[in-house]
Amino acid sequence: MSVSASEAFFTPHSPLLHRRQRIRAGMNDLPLARLPRRVFRGTTSGVFCLLAACQGVPFLEGGRHQAGDRMFVGRVFHGEPIVGRTLVWIAWGDVPNDGASLQNYWYPADRLAVGVGVDRVAFRPPGGSVIGWEFESRLRYHGLDLGKIGLFADFNCGWMVTEHPIPPEGTRSNYTFSFGPGVEIPLKAGFSFLMGLEMHHWSNARGRYASDNPAQNEFFPWVGFGIPW
Repeated sequence: MSVSASEAFFTPHSPLLHRRQRIRAGMNDLPLARLPRRVFRGTTSGVFCLLAACQGVPFLEGGRHQAGDRMFVGRVFHGEPIVGRTLVWIAWGDVPNDGASLQNYWYPADRLAVGVGVDRVAFRPPGGSVIGWEFESRLRYHGLDLGKIGLFADFNCGWMVTEHPIPPEGTRSNYTFSFGPGVEIPLKAGFSFLMGLEMHHWSNARGRYASDNPAQNEFFPWVGFGIPW
């Protein structure tokens, strides 16, 4: 009898079940298990501190992006699950994924952009694949511009819909949010190369302290290109 991708999580030999049992038994304290969170925390904290420290420096005034600018962004990304506690959230989802995004930004003020985006995500649970779509509202602040390279911070929230529950113990639709630092490198004709690192989370509404929360946290690197219009 065939087993669907979502049902595979519930079998006694599920890789997700075995990994979760190991983590709850204490393997989450190993340095390798903590590495994604350490990298993300260190990178995010350093960039946010740098953004804050650079405010008011004369050669940064105005920034690369001015009020009235618009930018279309295409990007690809990878989601690497962080099982257990991340920052203050506990989540046991463990489904790697990859995808692509289309985003549109408008700058109502210098340095500050608001935007919308849509992501197509391919999840890879044991035994198959699950396609999902995420619809986001986005906020971007460019805190540092040195001419050849710029640093920014992203804050996003949205809604995800999938073919099957992801994680399988959860639901087919979930609230999402993400935040993290990014880098912009100007190219010719106003084009930009962008890359970033986010902490991406979707919730299944059992609360951040629930020991069986089927939500998922992700270490979320991405690269893309920006096109002014």
